[in-house]
Amino acid sequence: MSGRPARRGSARASGASNIAKLLPYAVGAKPLPPLAAWGRANVNRSCRHPLSDALTAKDLDGKLVVVAGTFDGLGRKEAKQRLKALGARTTSIVSAKVDLVFLGARPGPREGAAEAYGITTHDELTLKRVLGLVRNGEAAIAPDDRILWHAVMRDGGDEAFMVAADRLMKLGDPRGDLIQTQMMLADPTTRADRRALLQQRERELLTEHGEAWLGGLLPYVLEFSPTVRPIMARGFLAELETSSLSLELADAVAFSPDATYLRRLSVSFARSLKPLSRGQYPNLRTLHLGDHRQGRWIVASEGLAKLLSGCPRLAEVELCIRDRVEDDLLTSEHGELRGLSLHQMDRYPLANLAHNASLSGLVELHCVPSDRPRPARRVLSLDNVRALSGANTTLTGLTHLTLRNGDFGDAGLTYLLEAPFFAQLTHLDLADGRISDVGAERLAAHPNARGLERLVLRDNPVTELGQRRIEAALPNLRLS
Repeated sequence: MSGRPARRGSARASGASNIAKLLPYAVGAKPLPPLAAWGRANVNRSCRHPLSDALTAKDLDGKLVVVAGTFDGLGRKEAKQRLKALGARTTSIVSAKVDLVFLGARPGPREGAAEAYGITTHDELTLKRVLGLVRNGEAAIAPDDRILWHAVMRDGGDEAFMVAADRLMKLGDPRGDLIQTQMMLADPTTRADRRALLQQRERELLTEHGEAWLGGLLPYVLEFSPTVRPIMARGFLAELETSSLSLELADAVAFSPDATYLRRLSVSFARSLKPLSRGQYPNLRTLHLGDHRQGRWIVASEGLAKLLSGCPRLAEVELCIRDRVEDDLLTSEHGELRGLSLHQMDRYPLANLAHNASLSGLVELHCVPSDRPRPARRVLSLDNVRALSGANTTLTGLTHLTLRNGDFGDAGLTYLLEAPFFAQLTHLDLADGRISDVGAERLAAHPNARGLERLVLRDNPVTELGQRRIEAALPNLRLS
């Protein structure tokens, strides 16, 4: 839309008419006609065609925004939350300080106030497109479209993606062509001559439509980069790996339309996570930040809690953070999280984990403050273990637990033995701690230890006698 304020009865009226025509196509209720079918009659000088509106998610960062009226399938509260995730600030009052106003049906006096102040207004379709609910130049993929939603957002398998591709092609959406092309390229039975043609078609589609799909990530997809490895699979951005996260790359990821579909993100080194946290990653399953194996880490933890809250479907998380972590880390809901590894932190939020009811399905928890034996400072304390092991802990699904470099000693092991999850533990790693023969004797005699299959006690003051006592009581245990 034009940057000028909307006027009653002219641009906005024409725009509203166009939007009313477009919405059935945007939500998949009708096949999408080619853009050429709109013709010049649907475009005037003061109102661009809604599908080519220049407003992008990046433009919202730092802007003060008002959401007025009602929107089909989108509540104002949800709209404001999504806008805040993109870096915008929201208010309910239209004033001279406001930068943008999104107008839905029946906006009330806010429409007139926006016009009086000369504030740029945008329509419902623009709001949904900026929020990723309607894509520029393609059909919406919304939860109520079960075919597309099951395939793309719930990984319904190849067959579901082929059905989705067919549906998109019928809607006139080139994404359907890309899905089919990339699936044939992934098929090992595709002939070499056919593969060359498919690769050419893939590049043509990405060159022509990639900016709408990938935003600033398109150059990394089209050209080889030694530090950035984006992977597109079945028509969507699936994975992204980078050895170093620059500010430019972080912005490209956060504001990429296809970030919605990203399933795996791996960052070996970054000075800050704040730019990355501006995005929303509702389909992200695996998140690796830092690489303790290579001695690389995230320097500053600012933005980490916000980033995690924007990834509700995480199943595996590995964090290597050198900075002091935020107090609210790991308090957001992660009902699908199964594996969590925390490395190099100066403070471990185990109390947050123990009190987060959504983490009842967590299976593996690994805490490794240092990869070097006998570090100068030990941060896993008795208080940490007490918080983790209390009767009210929600971590009732644990089977693998690592607590290295601990300062909790035999007293902490006693708490662990009484924890609600200990009887089902199969793997316990307490390397480089302060467990003595006293703790070894308690573990050997405790009935909750009968299920252990693997126990690591290296670099602890437990003697050979204590180790033999454990081995005699638990003959099926592998002890190291």
